Amino acid sequence: MRKIKNINTLRDFLSGSMPGHVSAGLPKAGLLKVWRQVAGDAVAERAFPVQLRPDGELVVAVRGSVWRQELTMMAPAFLEKLAQEGFPFTKLRFVKALTPFNPPPEPPLPELSSEEEEELEERVAEVSDPELARVIKNAMRAELKARKAAGK
Repeated sequence: MRKIKNINTLRDFLSGSMPGHVSAGLPKAGLLKVWRQVAGDAVAERAFPVQLRPDGELVVAVRGSVWRQELTMMAPAFLEKLAQEGFPFTKLRFVKALTPFNPPPEPPLPELSSEEEEELEERVAEVSDPELARVIKNAMRAELKARKAAGK
């Protein structure tokens, strides 16, 4: 039996078992989380990204024609926010369909102890640019929280 190594995302897994033209249309990793942040919980419960088209258009399944109409009018704001989060789509197309499932919101990451916060301060103490030190510390804090959440 062959052992699977380092499958990082569902997209990576599926792309190995689907024709290229199908797997290329799967939403990018992290998009569902960003969609929930950008659209908000109420919209995310009724609208779900389902396909990325080759021209950069994101297709979103929407529960109900009223929501489809409302979200179509909000598309420019969604596109702008998605681009700010690293998902620059050319267009959003909302299609009336049953949303496949509503992913639950991710649980909050664990807080760091005062000792861990002090260690972060020590690690960036030699960085002379305060803004750069802040960015580095925030990145290190996020990684440490993610590791704690994963139990590592």
